[in-house]
Amino acid sequence: MGPRRLFMFYYDPESPLLHAVAAAGYEAVHGNGSSKADYWRMLQSSTVAVLPLARAIPPLSAGQGIVDAAMANCIPTFSLRSKLFARLLLPSFLSYRSYEELLAKLILLRDHPEWYELLSKAVCLHLRFVDAAEVHAFKDVAKAHAKHFWQTCDASIRCRWLLF
Repeated sequence: MGPRRLFMFYYDPESPLLHAVAAAGYEAVHGNGSSKADYWRMLQSSTVAVLPLARAIPPLSAGQGIVDAAMANCIPTFSLRSKLFARLLLPSFLSYRSYEELLAKLILLRDHPEWYELLSKAVCLHLRFVDAAEVHAFKDVAKAHAKHFWQTCDASIRCRWLLF
């Protein structure tokens, strides 16, 4: 496996996460100020991507970032557990509540490189179920009729959605 690159959506050069990510053995890259072509190249060359906890003015939604990363090589993307699209489109391992939890998971991935491929396959699997024309309508219906969405997956990465 080559260098571990972490694509940072909503890049903030003063984020404490940048130093922690470097200490965990990842090179942080971002697409701020890049052309669309450079954005896609950087995203495709990344090992994982992260949607951080806080952001000032997002250039794209969390759901769009997750889908972009999935389309750009099925890049596993860490996102806040509170984001609906994170729960719908990502394996549960990729959600987090705090930077401490995120860093612990990044270190686990660093120590178990075979997990990247498994997570990438799961991301690709979830992407098959996305119908861009229905995303906003589905999100509105889901919020209206369900308190929580949870994803459960078995060992073969077969997943199902539980609505509560």
